[in-house]
Amino acid sequence: QGDARRLDDARTDAAAFLDENAADPALRRVCRRLRRLRSGLCGGGAFDLAAARLRLDATETSTQLARYDAGGRYRRHADADSDAAHRARGRQFARRVTAVYYLNEGRPWRPGDGGALRVYARGGRKWARDGAAHRDVFPKLDRLVLFVSTLEHEVLPTSRPRVALTQWWYGRVDA
Repeated sequence: QGDARRLDDARTDAAAFLDENAADPALRRVCRRLRRLRSGLCGGGAFDLAAARLRLDATETSTQLARYDAGGRYRRHADADSDAAHRARGRQFARRVTAVYYLNEGRPWRPGDGGALRVYARGGRKWARDGAAHRDVFPKLDRLVLFVSTLEHEVLPTSRPRVALTQWWYGRVDA
């Protein structure tokens, strides 16, 4: 859906939403596996309480492919607003979970390469284990990162090309 685009100063990647049926076969396989994981979360098991709390829907997703060139970044933001904001706009579904899968090729990623996904603790709090206000996750090939879509996060400046497939899993907005 749509062409790749270069966005404003807050976001400097080239990104496009995918029509998964028209995507490259390898990308279709990744998307299918992510949807299978989402369906498993919705279907019960160890995560059924979390899936119920997030009101995950077993069918609603959107998928984007993004490439950051050297110097690229995406400033701090959240992928979803509160349910109250969605209700005010008359929306029934909202992003609940962000799934980021890294497709970087070439040599292994090193901390000096930048491009980490920085995820902030909710509401300015600290992570329980070490008291840090954020976690940095480096975009290592074949790494999958899942987080609640209302968490603030950013992509730190990268010194080499960085490619990621992001899939958002939707859920019902509280009435």
